[in-house]
Amino acid sequence: MILNPPGQAADTHAVAPSHFVPGEPGTTTLIPLGGCGEFGRNMTALICDGEVYLIDCGILFSSQAHHGVSGEIYDITPIVQRYGSPQGYLITHAHRDHIGGLGYFLAHWPAPVYATPWTLEYIKADLQRAGLKHLSSALHEVAVGATFAVGCLQCEYIAVNHSIPESQSLFIQTPYHRIAHSGDFKIDLDTSLENPCDLSRWQALAQEAPIDVLMCDSTNAHHPGPSPSEESTRQSLAEVMAAAQGRVFITTFSSNLWRLIHIIEAAKAGGRSVEVLGVGMQKSLAMAKSFGIYHETAPASSPTQKAVYIVSGSQLEPGSVLHRIMAGRYGDLRVEAGDTVVFSSRTIPGHEKAILQAISQLRWLGAHVITFKDKQNIHVSGHGYSSDIDMLESLVRPRYFIPVHGELAHLITNGYSRKHADVFMWKNLEGCLLHGSQIYPFAFAESFREVYVDGEFKELTDRALKHRRRVAVRGLLWISGAYYVEESRFVCGPEFDGTGLAVAEEKWQRSIRKDLRRHLKRSVETWLHREGSRAAPDDALDQFLAARIETFLQQSHNMKTWVRSRVWLV
Repeated sequence: MILNPPGQAADTHAVAPSHFVPGEPGTTTLIPLGGCGEFGRNMTALICDGEVYLIDCGILFSSQAHHGVSGEIYDITPIVQRYGSPQGYLITHAHRDHIGGLGYFLAHWPAPVYATPWTLEYIKADLQRAGLKHLSSALHEVAVGATFAVGCLQCEYIAVNHSIPESQSLFIQTPYHRIAHSGDFKIDLDTSLENPCDLSRWQALAQEAPIDVLMCDSTNAHHPGPSPSEESTRQSLAEVMAAAQGRVFITTFSSNLWRLIHIIEAAKAGGRSVEVLGVGMQKSLAMAKSFGIYHETAPASSPTQKAVYIVSGSQLEPGSVLHRIMAGRYGDLRVEAGDTVVFSSRTIPGHEKAILQAISQLRWLGAHVITFKDKQNIHVSGHGYSSDIDMLESLVRPRYFIPVHGELAHLITNGYSRKHADVFMWKNLEGCLLHGSQIYPFAFAESFREVYVDGEFKELTDRALKHRRRVAVRGLLWISGAYYVEESRFVCGPEFDGTGLAVAEEKWQRSIRKDLRRHLKRSVETWLHREGSRAAPDDALDQFLAARIETFLQQSHNMKTWVRSRVWLV
């Protein structure tokens, strides 16, 4: 039963009594800080006995309209002001939508981080790349399936199947409630590479005592039946390579170690040589060797026309290997007529246009392109289908089931598909408070600011983003120089430095620069003849000149350029 159906008034019993306050003894509060109403930014705050704990710290991947932004997160200041900094970060696995914001949070609110060895390697690399290596002292390694204590919580990792090694679900025992979090999961009973999902442990926990809440992945709740096994991709990839007459280019997600191994094994079984191109993919395979997960065999020897290239760029990300090959910027390697290009991946929302254009271009070149739509099980998801969710629900037997991870439509589908547990629906920033065996809606009165971060976890202000958009759309012209007032001339400059200007270089050099010099000098003289100009603030002249030059360029040369000025009067 849905306790609080979307769009309908909640049942009277679901309204929290006014005297219940999050953090007070007897209560456990859960607040989704991302991932509930969107794909990405997966993070949940757990508040108990006046302490805050964060489950995952992901980022919401930004669109190209957010120039140079790696992702978006919520600023948790409203929580910190009330309860203090987080006491610990509990990480389920190493995907960016679960760890991509951790560096920002650690830099602002340092606290112990708990994760498995594989996940910690990714976190360490992120911190080192961002110049935050000193924060690595906060990292605590927890073995797969181990128990550990964090503040007032007793926690346990429980292995699940997913598209990256050491993915864990999470069991949390607060002083008052028993909480289950599925993490990103599927149930793969046929896998030959990763350990099976530890369903028996969830069954045992449920038999010990009732589990109050199960927060469960909703990504593929709309797909009926069980999710296909990762093992099925091995046969599909082998069939594609057997049918290919020429070279084969295969792209997939760099972190999907199981897929990389299946591609390599299928290629070698077909007598094809393999070359892995892409830093992320090479890192995954190197880690797999050091962890003892992957043991490389002798490479197959085959003619160049039978080679298999495993390349990064399944989403045509700028700078990825596939993107550079198609742009002719990857040495002599090109996709040619007769080659086969395989997208062993799904399309992440926001990348549809780039991938469609790439497929069209590849086919124009004479390549045979295969996607998951063209051949069954050329890609399978790392998220469970509806039957996987049914099985987990039946084993955990939660008092309350809460859908997480997905757009609102996915959460709704997951919630309305439940057969046993009462379902509590929530979305970002609108969580719940548990007291005894009851669950109540809860949300902070304060608003949570969205923060944009770059690849080094540095915050980008709204002003900085506005400037970046303006440069991208209009281009930027910087004017600088020193004007000697007594002689009415520039003694230094003026210099005109432009970027992204919508004008041919020849025209810029031939006429526009000369026009600008004349108009700039007249504008300075106009300023000097204005009453009170000498007593004006230092930046007043620059604002005046920038506005005059912008108007001049638009009226005289039809250029809507953003102009910035730094001219000194001497």
